[in-house]
Amino acid sequence: MDRMLKGNTSAEVINAVKVSGKTAPKGGELNEHVRYDFPSVAKVADRIAAALGKAAPDDAATFTKNAEAFKEKVKPLQAKEAEIKKKHGGEGVAITEPVPLYLTEACGLANKTPRSSARPSRRATASLRRPCGTPWRCSRTSGSRRGPSRAGPARARPNPATPARRR
Repeated sequence: MDRMLKGNTSAEVINAVKVSGKTAPKGGELNEHVRYDFPSVAKVADRIAAALGKAAPDDAATFTKNAEAFKEKVKPLQAKEAEIKKKHGGEGVAITEPVPLYLTEACGLANKTPRSSARPSRRATASLRRPCGTPWRCSRTSGSRRGPSRAGPARARPNPATPARRR
């Protein structure tokens, strides 16, 4: 980015997180994945249109029109969030990364991922249900991303937050 901006004093850098107005919760970390927050996406689209309109005033109306058209395309996604919230609001989900949190919150879903583990345990996912009603199962595979190893089926690794059982 710095190389692109070097020598270009008229370039305007738009920080989507700043435009969104999102801040870190007290004692927590900021989830910078604002592209999953549809109201923030609309704010960023408007900000980009304004910056482009400033750079090319003759085309400002076109940029604004395109931003409005884009925001219209986001509305069905917001409607889907509302539909999920109506049908499944309050139900639990387990996640391994903060990426979808804005979506899950807008859908009214509760984050049930144990704080002590980035990967949910079988116990943590036992009460979770898929939208179709079947239970989620925490399955783990061994080996690389290319597939399981030849050593046989994977064994679930113990969750460090769970006390060890005696055999």
